[in-house]
Amino acid sequence: MKAYHQVEFKDLTPDLEILSDVIGIENVRLLIEKVSGVQFRIPRLPTLNGFCRKYIKNNIEKSNMVLAFELDSSDNFVRLLKIQIKKEEKDKEEMLKRLYG
Repeated sequence: MKAYHQVEFKDLTPDLEILSDVIGIENVRLLIEKVSGVQFRIPRLPTLNGFCRKYIKNNIEKSNMVLAFELDSSDNFVRLLKIQIKKEEKDKEEMLKRLYG
Protein backbone atom coordinates (compact mmCIF):
# COMPACT_ATOMS: atom_id res chain seq x y z
CA MET A 1 0.00 0.00 0.00
CA LYS A 2 1.24 3.47 -0.88
CA ALA A 3 1.86 6.04 1.85
CA TYR A 4 -0.44 8.76 0.46
CA HIS A 5 -3.12 8.07 3.04
CA GLN A 6 -0.68 8.93 5.85
CA VAL A 7 -0.03 12.51 4.72
CA GLU A 8 -1.18 14.93 7.40
CA PHE A 9 -1.92 18.64 7.32
CA LYS A 10 1.39 19.47 9.03
CA ASP A 11 3.23 17.70 6.17
CA LEU A 12 1.76 19.95 3.49
CA THR A 13 3.37 22.87 1.71
CA PRO A 14 1.69 26.28 2.20
CA ASP A 15 -0.20 26.08 -1.10
CA LEU A 16 -1.49 22.59 -0.28
CA GLU A 17 -2.50 23.79 3.19
CA ILE A 18 -4.76 26.37 1.53
CA LEU A 19 -6.16 23.72 -0.75
CA SER A 20 -6.73 21.42 2.22
CA ASP A 21 -8.62 24.17 4.04
CA VAL A 22 -10.93 24.47 1.03
CA ILE A 23 -11.42 20.86 -0.12
CA GLY A 24 -10.22 18.80 2.84
CA ILE A 25 -7.14 16.70 3.55
CA GLU A 26 -8.63 13.55 2.00
CA ASN A 27 -9.07 15.29 -1.34
CA VAL A 28 -5.54 16.72 -1.15
CA ARG A 29 -4.21 13.21 -0.53
CA LEU A 30 -6.15 12.04 -3.58
CA LEU A 31 -4.72 14.86 -5.70
CA ILE A 32 -1.20 14.00 -4.56
CA GLU A 33 -1.80 10.37 -5.44
CA LYS A 34 -3.51 10.88 -8.80
CA VAL A 35 -1.99 14.04 -10.29
CA SER A 36 1.24 14.73 -8.42
CA GLY A 37 3.70 16.72 -10.49
CA VAL A 38 0.96 18.59 -12.35
CA GLN A 39 0.79 22.32 -11.80
CA PHE A 40 -2.57 24.05 -11.69
CA ARG A 41 -3.54 27.66 -11.99
CA ILE A 42 -6.94 28.30 -10.52
CA PRO A 43 -8.45 31.08 -12.65
CA ARG A 44 -10.68 33.85 -11.42
CA LEU A 45 -14.27 33.38 -12.47
CA PRO A 46 -14.26 36.23 -15.05
CA THR A 47 -11.58 34.41 -17.07
CA LEU A 48 -14.14 31.68 -17.78
CA ASN A 49 -15.59 33.80 -20.58
CA GLY A 50 -18.01 31.20 -21.89
CA PHE A 51 -19.48 30.68 -18.43
CA CYS A 52 -19.76 34.41 -17.79
CA ARG A 53 -21.55 34.98 -21.10
CA LYS A 54 -24.00 32.16 -20.34
CA TYR A 55 -24.55 33.42 -16.78
CA ILE A 56 -25.20 36.98 -17.93
CA LYS A 57 -27.49 35.79 -20.73
CA ASN A 58 -29.51 33.72 -18.25
CA ASN A 59 -29.67 36.64 -15.81
CA ILE A 60 -29.87 39.55 -18.24
CA GLU A 61 -32.56 41.28 -16.16
CA LYS A 62 -30.16 41.78 -13.24
CA SER A 63 -28.27 45.03 -12.94
CA ASN A 64 -24.66 45.25 -14.03
CA MET A 65 -23.65 45.90 -10.44
CA VAL A 66 -25.35 42.74 -9.16
CA LEU A 67 -23.91 40.61 -11.98
CA ALA A 68 -20.45 42.07 -11.39
CA PHE A 69 -20.70 41.15 -7.71
CA GLU A 70 -21.91 37.63 -8.48
CA LEU A 71 -19.18 37.08 -11.09
CA ASP A 72 -16.47 38.76 -8.99
CA SER A 73 -15.78 41.16 -11.84
CA SER A 74 -16.23 44.81 -12.73
CA ASP A 75 -19.35 46.63 -13.89
CA ASN A 76 -17.52 47.47 -17.10
CA PHE A 77 -16.79 43.78 -17.82
CA VAL A 78 -20.48 42.95 -17.43
CA ARG A 79 -21.57 45.95 -19.49
CA LEU A 80 -19.30 44.98 -22.37
CA LEU A 81 -20.47 41.37 -22.33
CA LYS A 82 -24.12 42.48 -22.27
CA ILE A 83 -23.47 44.68 -25.32
CA GLN A 84 -21.84 41.76 -27.15
CA ILE A 85 -24.66 39.38 -26.23
CA LYS A 86 -27.36 41.82 -27.37
CA LYS A 87 -25.52 42.49 -30.64
CA GLU A 88 -25.14 38.76 -31.34
CA GLU A 89 -28.85 38.20 -30.65
CA LYS A 90 -29.80 41.09 -32.94
CA ASP A 91 -27.51 39.78 -35.70
CA LYS A 92 -29.00 36.31 -35.32
CA GLU A 93 -32.55 37.68 -35.59
CA GLU A 94 -31.65 39.67 -38.71
CA MET A 95 -30.08 36.62 -40.32
CA LEU A 96 -33.16 34.51 -39.56
CA LYS A 97 -35.40 37.21 -41.04
CA ARG A 98 -33.32 37.21 -44.23
CA LEU A 99 -33.45 33.44 -44.46
CA TYR A 100 -37.09 32.91 -43.63
CA GLY A 101 -38.62 36.26 -44.59
